[in-house]
Amino acid sequence: MLITRKMGVIDRFEPEEEEYLLYDSNKNRIKILNKTGAYIWSLIPDNEFINVDDITNELNKKFDTQVGNEKIKEDAKLFVSDLIKGEVVVAREE
Repeated sequence: MLITRKMGVIDRFEPEEEEYLLYDSNKNRIKILNKTGAYIWSLIPDNEFINVDDITNELNKKFDTQVGNEKIKEDAKLFVSDLIKGEVVVAREE
């Protein structure tokens, strides 16, 4: 499973207070990512491809934890899956 941030309508902005607002066009709602979610988003390089295992490994390094490793991996997979389906669009709250 490979993704790039440049797919479709996905874009990135620099968040204030380390939060990202994501507009889910499929569910028509705005979600605020927590620090873990924001970090997952920041791991996706511009114009480069990355896979879920790479993201999971980076998260494990960042948070240095074995507890909840499967939960982190599942969160990363779901987040990446939403990006691949093009259902998540970055937006600023107006």
